[in-house]
Amino acid sequence: MKVKFTVLKGHLNEEEAYKPDESIILDSAIHERIYLAEGTKRIVVKEGKIRGNLFIPGGEGPFPAIVDLFGASGSLMDFRAAQFAARGIAALALAYYDYDDIPVDIPELDIEYFHDAVKYLLKQDKIKKPHVGVIGLSKGCDLAFSIATFIPEVKAAICINGSSLNSLKPLKLKDRTIPIVEVDMSKVKQIKPGMISCVNVRIDPAAFTECQIPIEKADAHFLMISSNDDHMAKTGDEHDRIASILKNHGKDNYEIVKYEGAGHLLESPYAPFAWASFHRVFKVTIVWGGNAYQHTQAAEDAWKRSIEFIRKHV
Repeated sequence: MKVKFTVLKGHLNEEEAYKPDESIILDSAIHERIYLAEGTKRIVVKEGKIRGNLFIPGGEGPFPAIVDLFGASGSLMDFRAAQFAARGIAALALAYYDYDDIPVDIPELDIEYFHDAVKYLLKQDKIKKPHVGVIGLSKGCDLAFSIATFIPEVKAAICINGSSLNSLKPLKLKDRTIPIVEVDMSKVKQIKPGMISCVNVRIDPAAFTECQIPIEKADAHFLMISSNDDHMAKTGDEHDRIASILKNHGKDNYEIVKYEGAGHLLESPYAPFAWASFHRVFKVTIVWGGNAYQHTQAAEDAWKRSIEFIRKHV
C-alpha cells in the first residue's frame, strides 16, 4: 500500500486539494507499507468447506499459528494475517459468511467449521504443534471466545472490541445452538443522513443468559482489548463483565487492555484511520469512533501486545 502526503500552498477547498495544480505543491513524500514480506507463502484455501487464505512465514519453522477473523462485513480480509506472517506467526485468514460459496444469508454458523479450520492449520508442515491461537475483531471477537471455549486445540484468544454474547448468527454446537443476542434498533442514532452510531443498541446482557458463551470452561488464555471511544458498543464495560465471570469461577487466565480515544476498528497499525465508513453488508455509513492520534497510537501498542501474547501462549 502506498500513501502520498502532499503539502499544499494556502487554504484550499476539497475539490482543489483532491487534484492540486503543480504550482501549489510545496513538497510531497510517499509512504509505502509492505504487507506481504519476502519469503512469505500465501495459500488460497478451499479445503472441504473451509475458505480463506493461509500465510506461512519464510524460513524453516515451526511457527506459532493463529486463525484470523473479522466482523459483520463478511467476505475475506487478509491484510492482518499477512502482517502476522511477516513477524513469524503463521495466520489463516478465515471467511465465514458472504464469501465465495458461503452465502451472506447463511442461517447459522457451525463450530465444526472453525474446528475444521484449526485442524487444517495444524496439518501444515511448518506449523508449531499441537496448539494454535485465534484473533477476532467485532463479531470475530465473540467467535474468538467461542473457538477458545469449544475447540481444545486453541490455547490463546485475542478478543478485540466485542462480546462473549453470541451475535449476528446462531452458533451450532454438537448438542445445542447458541442464539443471537438482541439489539434495540430504536436506539440507533442518526449522526446525519446516511450515517449512524450504534453505541447504545445493546440490551442488558443479564437478559440474555442463553446467548452467553461459557467462557469459564475454556482452557485458554484471553487478551481482551477494548476502545473507550468505540461507537459500535460499550466494549470496555463488556470486557469488565467478562472478567467478572472468569474471576467468579476462579480463573485468572485473562488480560484486559483499554485505550482512550480509540475507536471500534482497532486493526493492525500504520494504516489510514477511519472514524466512519460505509458498511458493505448493512448498506449504511457507520460511525466507528476514535480520534486519529490516540487511535493510531492504540493500534501500534495493541499490535505489539498481540504478537507477544501469541508467542507466549501458542
